[in-house]
Amino acid sequence: MRQSYYLRQRKNGGTFHVIFFDPLTGKQIDRSTGTNDEKRANAVAQDWLANGLPGKTPTNTIARKTIFCDFLYQFWDFNTSEYFREQETMGKELHVEHADEMQKTVNRYYRPYFKDMLLSQIDEVTLKRFIVHLKKDKNLAASTVNSARNVAIVALKFAKQKKIIQLFDFDAVLRAGSKTGKLVGSISSYNMSIRSNFS
Repeated sequence: MRQSYYLRQRKNGGTFHVIFFDPLTGKQIDRSTGTNDEKRANAVAQDWLANGLPGKTPTNTIARKTIFCDFLYQFWDFNTSEYFREQETMGKELHVEHADEMQKTVNRYYRPYFKDMLLSQIDEVTLKRFIVHLKKDKNLAASTVNSARNVAIVALKFAKQKKIIQLFDFDAVLRAGSKTGKLVGSISSYNMSIRSNFS
């Protein structure tokens, strides 16, 4: 497994830089620690690894330690989820079958794709790529893709409400659509029109 970061000096006796690996893009993030003492630089790097880089919105500890798919599965646990307890308090009609289907979707589609990615590593771009993967690579029906999309969207909205995650542009996560039926209908109408013109 690749190391989360390493320290580098651009010249002997110079300031140590910490090099992080972005888990989503694989790109390197280079930040100066402001010190030429290796032990202090390592302590700075450890602090950033635990609490986030300076200048970035701090990430909730739960999000940094929770596997995304585990979070989704637990969120849709009908018997233990805080979400369902709140829904029941508000008098909402609850369906255990729906919750069970959402958990099955997590295991069927989310786990093979996201594997051990943390909740803190999930953003709208990552989720959008997943939606495209389900539609284009898995060839799933639009209704199935959108149902799978809701597994994460509902859970992430709850996480944002509880300040487990900070920033998330939900509108940026596209919904799957299908124009096949309309296209076929248009072609059929066009063919009928041609036949009538030449009959």
